[in-house]
Amino acid sequence: ALELDVDPEAGRVLMDPTQLERALMNLVVNAVDAQPNGGLVTLSVQKHDDANIRVAVSDAGEGMSNDVAAHAFEPFYTTKPPGKGTGLGLASVYGIARQLGGDALLSTEEGHGTTVALVLPRTAEEGPRATSEPAPAPKSAKASVLLVEDDDALRHLARRVLSAEGYSVTAAANANEALMLVHEGLVPEILLTDEVMPGMRGHQLAVRLSHDLQGLRVLVCSGHADELVDESKLTRQGAAFLHKPYTPTELLAALGKVASARAGS
Repeated sequence: ALELDVDPEAGRVLMDPTQLERALMNLVVNAVDAQPNGGLVTLSVQKHDDANIRVAVSDAGEGMSNDVAAHAFEPFYTTKPPGKGTGLGLASVYGIARQLGGDALLSTEEGHGTTVALVLPRTAEEGPRATSEPAPAPKSAKASVLLVEDDDALRHLARRVLSAEGYSVTAAANANEALMLVHEGLVPEILLTDEVMPGMRGHQLAVRLSHDLQGLRVLVCSGHADELVDESKLTRQGAAFLHKPYTPTELLAALGKVASARAGS
């Protein structure tokens, strides 16, 4: 059973609702998995202090040992059996919290359950107000895009530009997060990825995803020197290439070509 404990006076957080949904889904799934025979999962939203809101998911499961808890937020760390988890859930939750200027906290005790809390900065901005004015007509729907970019500012900019143009955009900060999204059911039509990132490179990510996503089109971006990025090799592998820095117009033009190729294939 899921119990909600929401303080309507807790305040507001300025964030992408998709990120919040993803984080809470990860936490709730973990809480359910921790109670294989069923049990109570509590989702609470409370004022943490004057500057922050606390969003927490608690379970009454078996809890974690000190050793497991010490590694819980590390990527790929999991105690689940093979095929049951990637070890990216809590790492992704932590990444989302830090990206927003907050933190993720873990409280657990063996035999007494676990609580994972997102401590997020409050905002004074008001939410959207109801209006009798007709909403502007949305742009016609375009392709779904998985955007993978480790530069936070550029990732946010690219997402805004593409979303405003009608693309359905899901953003990831690195290849591991992108793989997690696809593992959880995301089926993008286009992969827009930086080439040089910590860990897996963009073309390696494209190869991995193309095995599972038939017809996936790829646009690789990079501003690194030629010795780091073999553009001709990327194009031979079927990927389009866009040099950084790019303008919004250049990004839309490059992605438009990729989308057209997708539609005509």
